[in-house]
Amino acid sequence: MVVNVYTDAWNLTDTPPAPGTDCGDAPESYGECCADVYGNNVLLGWCRDAESGQQPSIEADGDDLNESGIPYKCQYGSDDEDGIQLISDLVPGTEKTVNVSYPYDGGDLYVYLDVNQDGDFLDAGEMILSKSLSSGNQIPLHFLVPENTVPGDTYMRYILVPLGYQGGVGPVGHYSGGEVEDYKVTVKPPIAFEKRPTYRQNYQDHAGFLFIIRNDWEEPLTNVEFSDDLDNVLPGLTPGKVWQKGCSNFTLTWDPPFLIFSKASFSPGEYCQVHVDLNIPEDVEKGNYTNVTSPLLSDFGNIAPPASSNFLITYPRNESIIPIVNYMLGEDFLDEP
Repeated sequence: MVVNVYTDAWNLTDTPPAPGTDCGDAPESYGECCADVYGNNVLLGWCRDAESGQQPSIEADGDDLNESGIPYKCQYGSDDEDGIQLISDLVPGTEKTVNVSYPYDGGDLYVYLDVNQDGDFLDAGEMILSKSLSSGNQIPLHFLVPENTVPGDTYMRYILVPLGYQGGVGPVGHYSGGEVEDYKVTVKPPIAFEKRPTYRQNYQDHAGFLFIIRNDWEEPLTNVEFSDDLDNVLPGLTPGKVWQKGCSNFTLTWDPPFLIFSKASFSPGEYCQVHVDLNIPEDVEKGNYTNVTSPLLSDFGNIAPPASSNFLITYPRNESIIPIVNYMLGEDFLDEP
């Protein structure tokens, strides 16, 4: 369905774009979104050009390649989509950073992502960021990629309008000032990252966790790392024996309160399982404890959301009762995922 909306739903004018507007260039189904060029200095990047309407294209580069637009603060034939630098591809459930340039006046920025790849930005949750940028600058902005984002190629739309713009700013329409930039982006599936208790409950004065990482991507990963604030959940925990399987290269450091897994590298398809045995302090209280790691990081950036696990403490060390069933896995690791 082609969206071409100029209605009061977004508090927009009812006049279609005319020469003197900067428009998006995502495929036609994403709808026409334009902002007036003249009479304001609200720009994404250093330049923008003026055209009579959107420049739809599969690669979202129709506006970039358009040489017939009237340049504003840039030369004829310039790539005017120069306001956004995406550091890397997107991964569902992780935080991502973009560098945003707005060297002239500030404005209100709205960012849309086609989460379900249905060809529009109109679904609930597809506006992933809104922020006021108060003065000309270049800054990093952080946003969370929704967990339900479908892997594959999709599109993003960045709309910058004057500060305090009256009315809502939707993904389609005509705005009196600002700039619109569309981008084709790639969404990668998260790297497999799990944390499991290796005892369903404590065995006398021991606890343990199994960390599992698997590289399902087609490219290698370097400097893979995560941290686990174990001591914050159970103060006084100390590490015991460490077992591993399938891990070619990594460093494990206990830097209270953090257990730090770092400097790992993974070839495509490679996996790693690390079991950490932990000593439980004498004064720990009974109960169910939940522990969450940091996100899984690499040179690529965030590659998986945090992993979490529950652990049940039933028999503290200072009690004489010993569990009848020993749930310890020891070196009996899971089969290769």
